[in-house]
Amino acid sequence: MSNSQAHSLKASYQASIQQLDYPVGSWRPRNKVIEDYSMIYWRSNNKVAYQYPERKITEFWQLEINRQLSFSRLFDAYQRGIEYEPGDLKMLGQGKQRWESKRNLLSPKMLAGKIKATELKTVNQCRRVQYQGSIGGDLITLIWNPDLELVLEASIVRAKTRKKMSYKLTGLQNSKAVQQRFNQLANYDMMDFSDIGDNEADPFISKMIRLGFIEHFDTNILNERGERISPYGSSHSH
Repeated sequence: MSNSQAHSLKASYQASIQQLDYPVGSWRPRNKVIEDYSMIYWRSNNKVAYQYPERKITEFWQLEINRQLSFSRLFDAYQRGIEYEPGDLKMLGQGKQRWESKRNLLSPKMLAGKIKATELKTVNQCRRVQYQGSIGGDLITLIWNPDLELVLEASIVRAKTRKKMSYKLTGLQNSKAVQQRFNQLANYDMMDFSDIGDNEADPFISKMIRLGFIEHFDTNILNERGERISPYGSSHSH
């Protein structure tokens, strides 16, 4: 794929969350797998979607004309979703999100030049740059394709929890499927976040609130309970 194709693509990832343990007398971590799951990343210009097939949930971010961000949590099994306007995000304490932090799982810009970059060997005409280092005690490794502006591999080891989150690219497409997917999402039955209080009797809304999917959100990375884990912030739930 050429650089001109980088703005519209579909990328499939295999993701893993592990608990690291350092047994007495050993310097090698013993990893306990908490969860393995897949994720499909959809991108088209000012839109990105993170699809979690096993959970049947898609998270959709859009950069608006005024440079503000809007967010939708979409429930694929029901073809329904909740829309969060910029004002809603601000009210929920998520109003200072940067587009760069939503446009990709991780990127060199998000790392703010704080870790070392190394050019790796090109594989199948795919340029690879490795970024590796520590930010706030968290160990970050990112293998990045600068032409497509895309994560090839990434891992984050949280210092406080000793949890390791990793992603590996398993498939890449550039086709009509991308626009078809966004058209499909646009046809979901949507509800404004501000209207949830008036619709809690709706069985669907009641179920999603009970499961914690509507009132809580943070970033794209999930833990074993479906909560978001921010690489550079605290994890919380409601």
